[in-house]
Amino acid sequence: KLNMMPVAAGLEISVTTSLQPLSLLANRTLIEILVSNLMSNAIRHCDKEGTVRIKSRKCVLGFANTGPPMKMEKGKMFNRFAKDSSNPESSGLGLAIVYKICENCAFNLQCSYEGEEHVFTVSFQAC
Repeated sequence: KLNMMPVAAGLEISVTTSLQPLSLLANRTLIEILVSNLMSNAIRHCDKEGTVRIKSRKCVLGFANTGPPMKMEKGKMFNRFAKDSSNPESSGLGLAIVYKICENCAFNLQCSYEGEEHVFTVSFQAC
C-alpha cells in the first residue's frame, strides 16, 4: 500500500514493482488487509537500505524483501503474536491474519528464503 512508502523511504528501502492486473472474486476488504499486511511485513523486516519487490501476474501476488535468515522456525511465523524481531511496532499479528485470510478464502500462501530474500507468494484460486 502506498501509505507504507514514506516508511520505506525513511529507512532508505527501495521498493520496486512488476505488476500485471489481477482480477479476483473476493472480499475487497480482506484483499486490502492481506496486501497491507504483506507490504508492512516486507518493509518492517527489510534490511536498512535494502529492497522490497512486489510482483503480480495471473493469479499470483508476491512480496520479497532483503534480510538475514529468520531465527524463528518457518512454521511458527503464522502463529498469533509470533515475532522474530524486537521491533516495538510489530504485534506479531500481521502474518497470522494473512494466513487466516488465505485459509478462509482458499488462497495458497507460500513463504521461502531465497538468495538473501524473504519471499511470500499468494496464489489465488478464483481469478
